[in-house]
Amino acid sequence: MRSIIEVFQDEQWIPAAEVMPRGSLKATFEYLIDYVFGAHPLPISFKLPVSAGYHGIDAETGAPDCPAVLLDLVPKGPGRKRLLHELGRDEG
Repeated sequence: MRSIIEVFQDEQWIPAAEVMPRGSLKATFEYLIDYVFGAHPLPISFKLPVSAGYHGIDAETGAPDCPAVLLDLVPKGPGRKRLLHELGRDEG
């Protein structure tokens, strides 16, 4: 499932980056080219400076750690339980 992260800049939401799963505990994060070369691109995290490259996230090896900004998007409480149920996954 491709997920687009948007930033609110100049009174509008702008697509800035993409997160793509690459297995159960792996993903890639990359800024969208239009955002990288657009007017005044801002990083969404200090650990993820704006660049045309991609960042690999591997929870099994910890290389590198998942950026906190992505963990902030994970639902908590009842929302998390419902999402896990819809995905057919358990809490572990």
